[in-house]
Parts: sequence; C-alpha cells; structure tokens
Amino acid sequence: MGCILIDAKAWPVVSAILEPSDFYRERDRWVFEAMQGQETIDQVTVAHALDRAERLAEAGGLEYLSHLISVVPTPLHAEAYARLVKKCADARKLIEAAGELATLGYDGDPYTSDPIVKRVRSLLSATNTKRPQTIGEIVDESFDELSDEVEGVAIPMGLETGLALDEVIRGFEPGKLYVVGGATSVGKTTFVLHIAAQIADRHHKVLFNSLEMGRKSLLRRLMYGKAGLRRQDNIRGKLTEENRTTLRDAWNWVDSLKEHLLIDDTPGLTVAQVYARAEQIEGLEIVVIDYLTRLRPRSETEEKRLQASGIASDVKTLAQELGIPVILVSQLNREYTDRPGRYAKLSDLKESGDIENDADVVMLLYHYDYFVRQEPGIFRPDPKKKNQLEVGIAKNREGETGTVKLFYDPKTGKIGNLSREEEP
Repeated sequence: MGCILIDAKAWPVVSAILEPSDFYRERDRWVFEAMQGQETIDQVTVAHALDRAERLAEAGGLEYLSHLISVVPTPLHAEAYARLVKKCADARKLIEAAGELATLGYDGDPYTSDPIVKRVRSLLSATNTKRPQTIGEIVDESFDELSDEVEGVAIPMGLETGLALDEVIRGFEPGKLYVVGGATSVGKTTFVLHIAAQIADRHHKVLFNSLEMGRKSLLRRLMYGKAGLRRQDNIRGKLTEENRTTLRDAWNWVDSLKEHLLIDDTPGLTVAQVYARAEQIEGLEIVVIDYLTRLRPRSETEEKRLQASGIASDVKTLAQELGIPVILVSQLNREYTDRPGRYAKLSDLKESGDIENDADVVMLLYHYDYFVRQEPGIFRPDPKKKNQLEVGIAKNREGETGTVKLFYDPKTGKIGNLSREEEP
C-alpha cells in the first residue's frame, strides 16, 4: 500500500492480485478499501475516504499513511509485495479450512464426502487470483499465439501420436477432456496405452493412471504390441530367433521412454487424488485415466448415473486447472448390442449422464473382428475389415466428426496406421 501511495500506477497491478480480506490487520483492510474507486490515489484522497467512513482515527490517522510511505524503498516492487501478502492470506485460509475439514470429518455423514469436497472447492476458488478480463487484455495476451493464425499460417497442433487420428482431432490440446468409449475387451486400454507411449516417445511427459491393470501387465502390453508378437507364443516357446530379436528391440524402445511415461496403478483413487499426484509431477503434459467407473465417486450413496456425471465434471475441471489434456476411458451400456451393426452412439457411454456434455472430444471404438468372436452366428469374418479398428469421432467441440480407421491386431496388441492398400 505504501507503493500505491507513492505511485498510483501500482494500483492496477496490486488490485488484480489482492482484495481487502487478504490483509491480516483490520486497519489495513480499511486503507485498501479506501483506495478502491478513487480517480486519484494518494495520501490526501485515501485519508479523505477513511474520514468519510469514520475510520481515519481507528486506522491510525495521517501518521499511519505517512508510515506506509516511509517504509517503502521503491514503488517498483509493488507486485512482488502483493504476492507475498497473497501467500500469507492463502496460508491463513488453509489453516482455517483445515480446522473446518477436521470438524466435518468427525461430525459429518461418514458415507458422503460432499461437504468436505465443497469446502475444498470454495477454498480453491478463494485462492484463485484470476479475474474477468477485457477483450482488449485478451487480445494483447494472445497476440503472439494468434498472430500467425490471423495471417493464415497453419494452426499448430496439440500433442501428436503419429496416428491418422491426429489430422481429425488436431492432436491433444491443453485443458480439453477426451473420452474414449468402447465395449468390454474391444481394445480401449491398448488404444490409450499406445497413445500415451507415442506421446512419451516424442519426449512429452505422460501420466497413465491404470485403475484396473497392474504396471507390469501394462509394460508387457507395450512391449509385445510394439513387437507385434503374441505373449502366448513366447510362453509356449514358439518364438524364432528373429522374433526374439524383435522383442529385444521392443524392450529397448519401451526402456527409451524412461522418465517420459509415468504409470500409477493405485486402485480406487478419487479425482482429487489424481489431481494431487499430477500436480506434483514437474513438466507433466497429459494425463490418461483408465477408466471412469474405477474412479471413486464423491459420494457412495448417489445413484450410478450421478456418480459418473460428477466424476466426468471433476476430470474436466482437472484438465482446465492443470492446463493439460486428459484422456478418460469409459465403457458402454448394453443398448448398442440391440442395433444392427452394433455401432455405438454418445448416449451409449456407460451411466452416460452428462459425460458427453463435459467432453470436448468423444471417440467410440468399433472393431468388427470383436463381434465376429462374440457373435459368430451373426457376424462372419470379412477380409476387408480384418485387423481394422474404427475410431468414431462422435463429438468434436472445435472440429469435424467422422471415422478414422487404424490397424489393430488384438492378438498382439499392435496398433498403427493402415497401409495405402488397406485404407480403401
């Protein structure tokens, strides 16, 4: 406040960070309030505002305002001082909230965590210094990012996988929620694991939350999928020397991902726990969660549809607050099996609720060979569709919908682009 009294140009910077309640002493809150709405901020105008509010004497009078000015070496450090005040204010709020959360935990309903979650959210909201911005401020902030776009230069893509999928969804972009849906055993885990590995291979840090499959099983899937070999053949001793060389190369490739692919196979996590763990990973660029109904809901007593909707909403918030893309795997309801061809729709997402509303992009997986295995009396082998995975883009908030066809061998878990001969 001494900086502002010396140079009123510090006010816009400080007021964007602080509000009166951030000050510990009541008289400091009064002085800050007196600065608000003033055309000119100096010792005279602030003293006059305090006098009108009948607080000048209690605030320490002109002597206190003079003291504020006297302890400031230069007004140039106003923003740094404001952030120090904000940190202290946030710490006090945390201390206060910790007491409230303990009380809620002891005295609240043991079967629901809703009050605690709401209190934590209100705390996060209170410590958020973001404010509404004018369109002019947003233009200035976005100038470097959008200047090429205005000139017609190609829009940069998000995180790429090397799959034909990239061209349709423009890669995986920060703050967006990507939902991958599919029938049980259709290849959802293999698909998102391949995406995670390909992004990690491009030296982007990926967190893969596996709430069902253990980390060593995922490691084997990666290795055998990369090699295009069946683990069963290895178990039975059927691998040739050439196969073993291929497998060693795949092992070396998986090992090369090193620090870029992180796997958390802790079961029964909540979205809040995923968020807390992700926040601790420096340089994290994307999160994969496999899968939705394995996440622990806010309340165990809610109906399944509301639980799923709440989880999807929380995961979307996670993506926005961390500023990175999040891929969330979801199963399908059984309704799609009554349809000819067994193609799924958005409403087929398991306990769909508002999942499709929260998602920016929804990808529904379809594998003809899967239905050949499941319903051999209805679906007959088709050489044109063998080893073909259809990724239906059922929703794309900022782009086109449609279908992308990929190569997928369910026996080995190998995924890739179709050759030119296979594409038609």
